[in-house]
Amino acid sequence: MIQNNNNEAEKVHFALMAIGAAADLMGISPSEMHKRLDKVGLVKNLLFDLYDVEHTQSLQNVAEDVVYALHNWEKTDKSELIDVVNGTLFTEHHFTRVTHSHRFCKC
Repeated sequence: MIQNNNNEAEKVHFALMAIGAAADLMGISPSEMHKRLDKVGLVKNLLFDLYDVEHTQSLQNVAEDVVYALHNWEKTDKSELIDVVNGTLFTEHHFTRVTHSHRFCKC
């Protein structure tokens, strides 16, 4: 139970750092970045669900992944996207920078 709480705390800390770094990269506030990421589901789908992969990268690389994914998600029809783990698939171009993950693939 304590280990699970520590892991969740690490994920929250990682997400906060990634959101802040991505916001800096885009020249917007962290709260605006969080709002935009949350609107398209990237806080959960990228920062929390891919924590094991993303937290091994540099903060700069993570920030670039977040910005890249956000731009792709904001300009596409979300009805085409589904999650492999939950029985659905994302189209490849939304996460091309996340090449170190096999979680996302093309339908």
